[in-house]
Amino acid sequence: MKEDTVLYSSKNKIARITLNRPHFLNAINREIIWQLGEAMDKARSDDTVSVVVLTGQGDAFCAGADVGLLKELSKASSTEVYRVLRELN
Repeated sequence: MKEDTVLYSSKNKIARITLNRPHFLNAINREIIWQLGEAMDKARSDDTVSVVVLTGQGDAFCAGADVGLLKELSKASSTEVYRVLRELN
């Protein structure tokens, strides 16, 4: 079963997007990149949302990139690295 690494809620014109990997200090991996993109698309397409709040579950907002992702990217082609970084933007 896929873990929800990003949580989304919307109320009173405010979308709240929460990074949900507290056991890894919300470090960014491929799954979080994909789910964060989906959550941002959802907020962007919702005409009732005026503000997006990005937060992290647990003790840290985000520890940065997951070391495992960095290891994967070091072996990937420059095209693949660009695609992953573009998804973050």
